[in-house]
Amino acid sequence: MNTSKTIAYCLVMALLAFASCNKKQVSTADYEIIPLPQKIETKVGSPFILNTSTKIVYPKANEDLQRIANFLSNYIKFSTGVAIATTDEESDNSILLQSDLSHDNAEAYTLTVNNKQIVINGASASGTFYGVQT
Repeated sequence: MNTSKTIAYCLVMALLAFASCNKKQVSTADYEIIPLPQKIETKVGSPFILNTSTKIVYPKANEDLQRIANFLSNYIKFSTGVAIATTDEESDNSILLQSDLSHDNAEAYTLTVNNKQIVINGASASGTFYGVQT
């Protein structure tokens, strides 16, 4: 009787181990953003990679967005240790700051990410700043 219990126990454990190997892992994102964006779209593709050649780009002669670019650069350096330059000349591998989003809410912004660029476009400099904080 002891042997049959041992065999039954081993079979159950083997079945459980086999069943756990066949399950697909499902992961869900936990967006801890306040306020929660109205819309989040996820896409399949290569991620944007932040590195020492990344630049934060702001429009020429826009002092508000230049200040926001400097703020973001300092924050990234503090958080990651990676120094990111700011410039008013567009390039690949950049974080592009804009403030020409057409929206009724001056604090609105869009944040678009692909493998070459992050674009943060606000309806105003305030909107762009809130996008940077996201």
